[in-house]
Amino acid sequence: MLHRQVRGLLEAEGEPGVYDIEVRRYECQRCGAVMTVVPAGMLAHRQYSAPSIALALYLWLIVGLSDRCVHGQVCAWRRRGLHGRGWAQLYRWGRGAANLFPLPRPVTAGGSVKEVARRVLTTLRALSPAALSAAPIALQVFEGAARTL
Repeated sequence: MLHRQVRGLLEAEGEPGVYDIEVRRYECQRCGAVMTVVPAGMLAHRQYSAPSIALALYLWLIVGLSDRCVHGQVCAWRRRGLHGRGWAQLYRWGRGAANLFPLPRPVTAGGSVKEVARRVLTTLRALSPAALSAAPIALQVFEGAARTL
């Protein structure tokens, strides 16, 4: 059994950390191709889980928290000192939000970066289980992103 390191949150209200998850690999007996299978909510070529990224974007774009505050709630590593720039990764996620999550239908790229990211968050919220319809929006976005494959 292989392991993959993932950063961020395992639960919407949980503590951020660095976690090892089990990864399964399968080999096609016919052609020899190898396939890696990870739990739902993991994104290819990303160190953070999809729910963690979605929650970070929600807190930043919808709630209006600063990038430093979002970093403190989602990132496993703490910042030292009060100087320096904000969380650059958050800005990259915002710019690439339309292509970051495997959504059931594409999000139109028209409008500003923030408008596109907001539409992605709305789609992720719609993917959350119906039982969470009365739950806080942050939880709905987190759970909707956890269901992406």
